[in-house]
Amino acid sequence: MFSIRPIHPRRRGGFTLVELLVVITIIGILIGLLIPAVQYARHSIQTVKARNDLDQMGQGVAAYKTAFNVPYFPSKIRLRNNLGYYSNGQPTQDMLDDESFKYLKRVWPRLAAPPGGFINWCPNDQSNPGANGVYVLEGDQCLVFFLGGVQVNDPTTGLPSCQGFAKDPRNPMALPPQFGGTIAARDGPFYDFEAARLALLPHNGFPNVNNPNYNPNGPPPQSQFLLSNAAGNNLFYAFLDVFAGSSQSGPNGPFAYGRNNGPMPYIYFTATDRGNDYNVYPPGGSPTFGDCPSATIPGGSQAVLPYLDSGTRFSADKSFQIITAGRDGYFGPGGASWGGPTGTYSGPTYAAGNLTNFFPRKLGDK
Repeated sequence: MFSIRPIHPRRRGGFTLVELLVVITIIGILIGLLIPAVQYARHSIQTVKARNDLDQMGQGVAAYKTAFNVPYFPSKIRLRNNLGYYSNGQPTQDMLDDESFKYLKRVWPRLAAPPGGFINWCPNDQSNPGANGVYVLEGDQCLVFFLGGVQVNDPTTGLPSCQGFAKDPRNPMALPPQFGGTIAARDGPFYDFEAARLALLPHNGFPNVNNPNYNPNGPPPQSQFLLSNAAGNNLFYAFLDVFAGSSQSGPNGPFAYGRNNGPMPYIYFTATDRGNDYNVYPPGGSPTFGDCPSATIPGGSQAVLPYLDSGTRFSADKSFQIITAGRDGYFGPGGASWGGPTGTYSGPTYAAGNLTNFFPRKLGDK
C-alpha cells in the first residue's frame, strides 16, 4: 500500500527584498512627514518662550522704573570705579561720561565711594583694576545690568548670578552676605535671568568723539574712530535667546558677536535721553554707532538700529525696545523697514522673524 504523507507548507525565511524596500519606503515617508511637524512644534515652543521672555523683561523694566522713580534706564553707559574722576573737577572724556554720571546720580543721589576706596561695578573683573576700572556697556549688557543688578559668579556652582542692587544709597554694588558682603536688603533683581543663558560676548569698541574726523552721521564705523576695546567691556553679561542653532534662511555673514546660527542676545534700546549718539535714536538721522554697535546685520557692515514706525518716530515711542533675532538668528537693520504696526513689511527676508516687545507677532507677519 502506498502511504500518503501530509504536505506541510514551506515556511518562509523572512521578507523578500521587495517587501523590505516597501517597508523602508513607507518608514521614510513617515519620517519625512514627522520631522517637519517636530521642527514646527519645537520652533513654536521656542517662539512662545521668547515672547514670554520679552513680556517678562518688559514687566521688569516697569518694576525697575517704579523702584527708582526714573522714566527709563539707558541702553549705553560708561561705568567708572573711580567716582573721584567727576568730583575732582577733571573734565570728562566725552559726553557719554557726562550723561552716564548724571544718570547714576539720578538713581542713587548719595552715590559715593567708600573713604579712600572706589565703587566696584564689576566684581567679576579678575584683573583687579581698582579705581582704574572703566566699563562701557552696550544695550544687551545694560538690559542685564539694570534688571539684574550686581553680577557675580556663584561660588558653589560657578554659574553667573544677578543679585540685585544693595539698599545702600552710597554703594548699590555692595555684595550680599552669601557672597562675602554685608548688605542683605536688595532692590531687584527685576527679572529672573536663567544662569545657563547668561553669556560674556565680545563687544566692539566705542566712538572716540574727540577724533577730529569723527562724524556721527557719517559712513559705517571705521576702526580709527574707535577707542581701544578694553577687556573690561566684555565682562558684563548678555542674555541669550532660546533659539538653538538654525540656518533656515538668510545670508551667511560674520556677526561681531561671533554667534552665527546659534543663540543670539536680546538687545535693548531706549528712546529717552539726549539728542546725540548715546542712549537715543536721534531725530532726523541714524547714529553711526548707536547703542548696540556689536550687533550687526549680516556681513557686519551696519550696526543694528532701533525700529521706527515712520520717519523718525521710535516704535514704542518714548519707551524702549527689546529685540531678539528670532529663529533665523539674524538681526534686521532697524529703521522704518518693518512698516509700523499697520503698514507693510519691506525689510529683508532674513529679518522678518525678529521678535520685539512692541509687536505681538514676528515683524514680517502683518
